[in-house]
Amino acid sequence: MKKLYNLILIGLVSLLLTPSLIAQEYDSNRMNRDIKIMEEVLSELFKVQNSSYTRKGNFIMHPDFGGNHVEGTYLPDYGIIFKIPRILSRYISSISVDKSNGKNEIHFYYDSDDSSSSRQVTEEAIIARIAEFLKDYASTIGQLDDDENILVIYGSKPGSSSILSVYDKVGNLVDKDDVKPLPVISVVAQKKDLRAFRSGTIDDAAFEDRLTISKSQDNKKYVDLKVMSNIFETALKEVPREAFRISGHVNYLMLDNFGALFSVDVRYNDRKFNVETFFIREAERRARALTTADKKENDDNRTPSKEEMQEKMHEAYQQLKTDVTEYLIDYGRTLGSVQSDQHILTSVNISDTWINANLPERVDFQIKKSILDQMDRGSISRQQALNSVTVTEY
Repeated sequence: MKKLYNLILIGLVSLLLTPSLIAQEYDSNRMNRDIKIMEEVLSELFKVQNSSYTRKGNFIMHPDFGGNHVEGTYLPDYGIIFKIPRILSRYISSISVDKSNGKNEIHFYYDSDDSSSSRQVTEEAIIARIAEFLKDYASTIGQLDDDENILVIYGSKPGSSSILSVYDKVGNLVDKDDVKPLPVISVVAQKKDLRAFRSGTIDDAAFEDRLTISKSQDNKKYVDLKVMSNIFETALKEVPREAFRISGHVNYLMLDNFGALFSVDVRYNDRKFNVETFFIREAERRARALTTADKKENDDNRTPSKEEMQEKMHEAYQQLKTDVTEYLIDYGRTLGSVQSDQHILTSVNISDTWINANLPERVDFQIKKSILDQMDRGSISRQQALNSVTVTEY
């Protein structure tokens, strides 16, 4: 009997260790590489303008969600999300920059005489370019399961930054109230459909029929998302010295085929030693060789060394990750608009790393709403919920 038991046990272990049932080890470096490549592909397809506002094609993008560039995020058990900043309006095909009084004034021009669809920034053109990206490029992303998704979001809730002025083709100022912004457009494809298309199992028409396309003009009805954004803003403003503090406002977005997304920029906050005073005092310190007694006497006014500043920023960054994780768990359960099978994603963009502290440019925090629902019911503890937050650095 014991021998039979051992044989059964060996058989079960062998079955569990067969290659078909072993879960592939997730290679974060490979995934980040694939995401970076796809970000560049989308940037080229949509012709992102650079920081000097040089025109790079007919699709001119306006940064208002998570910075001024395409961002990709991998979410375990869901897939990859790409966020593309939104342009100000439709039918824009040219841009110029006038310099007056030492300031740059940006003028967009409508190209009303050109009826070419390739030069018109319309909802249809945007969807077509996203579909082109999914068919031609997204299938090369590895490590995704057949049931995982690739979600591409074009645009967002209008941010606090806006274009200074808009002119028509003859140079007349256009009232901003007359400029109708494009809606938020999201397109989702499953990995298995990408594979089927690349293998020739389905054609263009069949593939496009399987895409899930959603449009949203605004988020006015999502009061709970607005409240959550205010919570993030309040919490990240009321921080001590030597901490990361919010810069600007928290942008939010609700997608029926995903859940809630929040995006916030933060920068290191040290009222005593900022970037200007650091280098000024560092120069003064090098120019003036202080004695040991002088150093002790002036210890409170001493400029910290580069290594000390780096250590402070790393400590502040670790605290930021802890704080955002707790905000997401403690207040994310108030998001009634998010269904149990949907996700909550908070992207924190790290700026002002002038001290070369080697911090990530962005860190994403993701939780499934069902985890928060379980915590509310007492099925899991707060600590278990905190441990369920997926933190990804870029």
